Amino acid sequence: MAQYFIKVSRTYTTKNKIQEICLNELKELNCSLVSDLATAKKVIKKHFEQAVNSYTGRSKHPKLKEFDKVDNGAISFYIEDVIYLDIYPVLNVI
Repeated sequence: MAQYFIKVSRTYTTKNKIQEICLNELKELNCSLVSDLATAKKVIKKHFEQAVNSYTGRSKHPKLKEFDKVDNGAISFYIEDVIYLDIYPVLNVI
């Protein structure tokens, strides 16, 4: 069964408190190894939802977006101007 690797590819300086909370919550996933693609997506969405739900202020909640990178088979999640996460299939198991 194929495994998947979650990598934080880019981070940016945050502009408000909710972006900072999301950034800190999602950075914890860097270099995580998960059993399948559905689980990887679920883990990222769960951490994002935890971050958003922990914020009690009035700032607009950021959107978590997803897109496919067809050139290398990766799937990316991002919060615009905050963080980019890539999910890569593990090619070789040692």
